[in-house]
Amino acid sequence: MSVAKDARRVWTRAIADNDKDTVTGVQTLRNSIMSVSLFTVACGYIGARALPEILLDRAWTERLNNIQGLDPILAASGGVALLQPTVKLAIALVMLLCCFLCFVQSARLFSHVGFLLKAVSSNKSDGRSFERETIAITDCAGTLFSVGIRLFIAFSIAAIWILGPVALMVSTAVFLGGLFFVDFLPL
Repeated sequence: MSVAKDARRVWTRAIADNDKDTVTGVQTLRNSIMSVSLFTVACGYIGARALPEILLDRAWTERLNNIQGLDPILAASGGVALLQPTVKLAIALVMLLCCFLCFVQSARLFSHVGFLLKAVSSNKSDGRSFERETIAITDCAGTLFSVGIRLFIAFSIAAIWILGPVALMVSTAVFLGGLFFVDFLPL
């Protein structure tokens, strides 16, 4: 994340140094807020509507127990898992809540950066410099967004874990390969 953090710092300084670029900066922030809001709504819907229905419905719980019992690793041990599917769903729900909170905080901070960019480029700041605060808040908002994305991926893996250990291993390998591709390989 250090490359993205450095890029955000350079971007913030470049936008703040030129008053004409402030509009471009605010438009970029608007796009960031829209993407964060989309993830926030998705997490909120899944966490408030979809998962609790599964957790509280006895038929779903029985169906998940049956699916979990078909896993080859669990079948060798008598079909009994260490954790019940409802506990696994609760763990996934906690991950989703943390993801939701990261996205909400990221959106809140991105909203403040627009005002701070204008304050940095303004000549009416009464001698105060807001550049350090702007850079720090931009870094924090971007980091929270990145953590939220990774928590969303971890939630996806935890949700697949309900199907059994083989599904967990396969999904973890696929997601880690995808993260490696996104984070380290040049596009």
